[in-house]
Amino acid sequence: MTETVSFTAAIFVAAGFLQGFAGFGAGLLAVPLLLLRFDITVAVPVCVLASIVLNAQLCVSYRDALSWGRIMPLLLGSIPGLILGSLVLVHAPPVLTRSVLGGILVAYGLWGLWAKSATGMMGSPRPVYGYAAGMASGAMGAAFSANGPAAIVYVSLTDWPKNTIKGTLAGYFLANNVATLAAEAASGLLTLQVALAGMVGAAGIGLGGWMGVRACSRLGERDYRRAMFALLFLMGGNLLVDVIRHG
Repeated sequence: MTETVSFTAAIFVAAGFLQGFAGFGAGLLAVPLLLLRFDITVAVPVCVLASIVLNAQLCVSYRDALSWGRIMPLLLGSIPGLILGSLVLVHAPPVLTRSVLGGILVAYGLWGLWAKSATGMMGSPRPVYGYAAGMASGAMGAAFSANGPAAIVYVSLTDWPKNTIKGTLAGYFLANNVATLAAEAASGLLTLQVALAGMVGAAGIGLGGWMGVRACSRLGERDYRRAMFALLFLMGGNLLVDVIRHG
């Protein structure tokens, strides 16, 4: 029991640090590691519970840079995107869709790391771009449970400062986490085991998030964007490796 608590806490400290530093990536790190000890019906709800705590914390940390005017186009666009993604889920081969997404993220991450024109090329975006990114995020979320990449690509193309980027992502992810938690509750997934592990995860992710925010505060704007592109490259590579290993 003690070993499981320590294992869970350590995972979420690391996941919290990653997202506190970059603004995203906690689930990408936490869920595969949690699956070493927990069933997926436990691991995913636990990660959602902990993520709510983390993203609420990040919203507070970046409250001066938080604008719901930037977040709402993403949220509203995701609604029709969910319908589109559901159709993709039914009709498109999962291997193909995950391979395409992984390839796009790898290529985009490499481009962002090496192309000087990548930084802020979209400037201050029109709301229509936010709706489009939200639609893509909703579609990806419904099709293969990956609603983050499109929103991350979108904010990386703006000329927003890093605190604005992180505050926008935190608000968007928080709203998605709450909606996901409600769906999981309706499905009966919020068991006592999930609640107890979620409490451990929340404590760990809160500590890790605080450390990540402090570390990021020492990073310049250019270095932060390079870190974003590097993580996008790793996300895409992880998807491609998963396709190769499991089909």
